Amino acid sequence: MNKSIGIVGAGIGGLHLALYLQQHGIQATVLTDRTPEQYASARLMNTVAHHSVTIARENELGVNHWDDAATIYHHHDHFFNFPGNGLLFRGAFKKPSRAVDYRMYLPALMKDFEDRGGSIEYASIQDDDIPALVSRFDLLVVSTGKGALGRMFTHRPELSPYSQPQRLLCVGLFDGVDHGSPDGDDPRGVTLSVSPGHGEMIVIPTLSFNGMKTALLMENIPGGDMADLVSLSYDADPAAFRQTILDKLEKHHPHTYDRIDTHRFGLAQPLDLLQVRWCRPCGNRRSPSMARNSPSRWATSTQWSTR
Repeated sequence: MNKSIGIVGAGIGGLHLALYLQQHGIQATVLTDRTPEQYASARLMNTVAHHSVTIARENELGVNHWDDAATIYHHHDHFFNFPGNGLLFRGAFKKPSRAVDYRMYLPALMKDFEDRGGSIEYASIQDDDIPALVSRFDLLVVSTGKGALGRMFTHRPELSPYSQPQRLLCVGLFDGVDHGSPDGDDPRGVTLSVSPGHGEMIVIPTLSFNGMKTALLMENIPGGDMADLVSLSYDADPAAFRQTILDKLEKHHPHTYDRIDTHRFGLAQPLDLLQVRWCRPCGNRRSPSMARNSPSRWATSTQWSTR
């Protein structure tokens, strides 16, 4: 008997699942509120690195379109900015990792899924759409923590004690940061930098629309010296934004600052910036309210997060 499967969300979880089912002869319908063109023209959504396990899955699914030695990196550097006595150590990988701008990555996988006969429906799901959606599918997989379906997976305070953001994020893709080379004496890598009391920063070589850029993912502690970056306007004064970032990096993340060409440094494009207050609660794996509405049908969640 054929079962109908719906997957809400066209992120990596939803698309990898849809492509895997498709590869095994099981058709699923992906539901999302963004077209590939809308993803491609959007503001920076995230900065995500794929390690070897994920790259191996992409190879199995036939969707590794970025198998280029020029895009990979080989290690993590860990830097702790202790006053007067910074600590730096390296962890090498057995297999390389890679980061691709999701505004390129997700549209490519959506195209793969549709080219192979998959169905994607584009619509924004509202609360009153849920009963019909649950009745339509034998299995509904929720691969998003946002919107009406995301709200049905209730917060579990015993597993997530925080109700307020613990980090204030300022994330951008930048030019002018030396992240090493694909091979040679200074191999390309990611830096995990910690400024005690002020926050953390992850520096990621990232393939974007105009070649390799450097993602600076600044996760700043509320009340710390870098916290104001979450509301620092780039559009109001790009030069002041750039100089403020440089000043903060020199003070709190000197290992990365020393790799910056200050004459070339700057945001790659105006949309290559994301500023959010981040709180990530834990939600129920299954929605009791859905179960009550339809005893024979379940909605399962692959992810629960809010911004």
